[in-house]
Amino acid sequence: MAGEDGRQVNATLYERTSYERTSYEPTSYEPTSYEPGQFVRHPGAPEWGMGQVQSVAGARVTVNFAEAGKVLINTDVVTLDVLDLPT
Repeated sequence: MAGEDGRQVNATLYERTSYERTSYEPTSYEPTSYEPGQFVRHPGAPEWGMGQVQSVAGARVTVNFAEAGKVLINTDVVTLDVLDLPT
């Protein structure tokens, strides 16, 4: 395939004219509300230990973990395990 200036170009660069956006939403999404003060664990990082929710802004939850410090979690991607601790 020749470009506008007559040089040969890779045809695959021009065949794809539109890009579809892929959705990364979980297939079985169950919204969970988090509140500051709750104790949680990250299911994919048990080595972080128990954490306490510091702030919540939509799907962004800041958690202070015992072994990892403050971590910003996107709850659209990760569902934190809420711990039911006696008060």
